[in-house]
Amino acid sequence: MTITRLALAKLLATDSAITPQSCFLFDQPCTIGRMVDNTVHIDKRNVSRYHAEIYFAAEHFWLLDRASRNGTFVNDYKIEPNQPYRLNNNDSIGFGTLRRLLIFMCDNATTEVESQAEYTLLFAEQHLQFYLNQTPVPIRAGTMKFKLLKYLYDQRGRICSLEACVRAYQPPDYRYQPNLDNPNLHTHMSQLRMLLADIYPGEIIMTYPNLGYKLL
Repeated sequence: MTITRLALAKLLATDSAITPQSCFLFDQPCTIGRMVDNTVHIDKRNVSRYHAEIYFAAEHFWLLDRASRNGTFVNDYKIEPNQPYRLNNNDSIGFGTLRRLLIFMCDNATTEVESQAEYTLLFAEQHLQFYLNQTPVPIRAGTMKFKLLKYLYDQRGRICSLEACVRAYQPPDYRYQPNLDNPNLHTHMSQLRMLLADIYPGEIIMTYPNLGYKLL
């Protein structure tokens, strides 16, 4: 599937520990942190698991430090945690350090972007097997990751809430406990993304911080 969207801005990485090295920004939130299920993954110990996010609102991009342990810096200025900071073109951003790790680029012009590659995700009901670009996805039927992917697949294109994702792999009468279940969900989702990335490295599952996930 090829997806065309309007990119409103772009992030450029200045360190090899950052994946991806460039990232277009749209009207969906962009999460940044040490966990691999972030939009921008920074493999550095001084970066928190879910360190910060960038989102678009009121015609501007805003940077939010999510109460990280070592702080977030813009042009050597430490921004306040949990308080949106308006970004400007060519701002230098550091996470857990004054050192510039990302450059924010926004020239007030939109760019039409297509996904870098096409992918097709199919589910063979008879064999209980997912195929990504005709390659079997190595997930055993009945496991938590299988149930999670099946739920996202059935709800494809919709944002699935964190609670709904948890209930997808728990018993019907399970009592949802956000403080316990949400971190476990993020771990399962991270593992699921890694399995899919071995077959197709592009974005398939989008994260909506504090809301849920969506299969594109």
